[in-house]
Order: sequence, then C-alpha cells, then structure tokens
Amino acid sequence: MKALLLVIAAYHLALAGWMALAPVSFAVQVAGYPPQAPHFLGDLATYNAAFAVGLALAALRPAWRLPVLAIVAIQFVLHAVNHLLDIGETSPGYTGPVNFVLLALAAGALIVLTQRATKQG
Repeated sequence: MKALLLVIAAYHLALAGWMALAPVSFAVQVAGYPPQAPHFLGDLATYNAAFAVGLALAALRPAWRLPVLAIVAIQFVLHAVNHLLDIGETSPGYTGPVNFVLLALAAGALIVLTQRATKQG
C-alpha cells in the first residue's frame, strides 16, 4: 500500500506541475472544455498538489490512509460525474468520453484502495 500511495502521490504532483507550469498545454491535451482559463487550471493544480502531499503522508502514516483515500475517492467520483454531465462539450469530441472513462476507472480503483484501508485500519 505504501508504494502504491507514493506512486499516486507522484502522479498528482506531476499533474499539478503540468497544470501550473503549462496550463495551455494541459488544456489542449487533456481539458478540452472551452474556454481555456489558465488561472482556473492553476487553481485546480493546487488541489492536485494537496492530494499529492496528503497521499505521501498517508503512505508514511498508516492511520492517515483511510481518511485521505476516502477524500480522494470521493473527489474522483464527483469529478467523473461532472465529466459525464458535460461529456459532449469537449473539443475534440472524443476527449469527453475518454476522460469520463479514465476518471471512472480511477474512482473505482480508489474505492477499492479505500476498502482495503478500512480492513487494514
């Protein structure tokens, strides 16, 4: 669990860096919901950075695993639902369904990890 949490933390840190340092690139490659707003992507980067810190701490502190994973899982479920609601609004059009499926799969994986943390705690 420790190694997996560190990998997920690194992913969120990399995502935060991409959003903060190259928001236009992120918007074009991933977030094809017009209009593009670099400041808003910078705001979203702060959430991903916070997830990275929380997940890294949870990797090192087993008592943190359940609450941190639960919060991250809830966010991914809500994020997936939001993408489902706007699935046809992306440009190019295929990114809406692809983003939804990837978010839903990630949400499912995080729910499984949360359940495992419940059993370990």
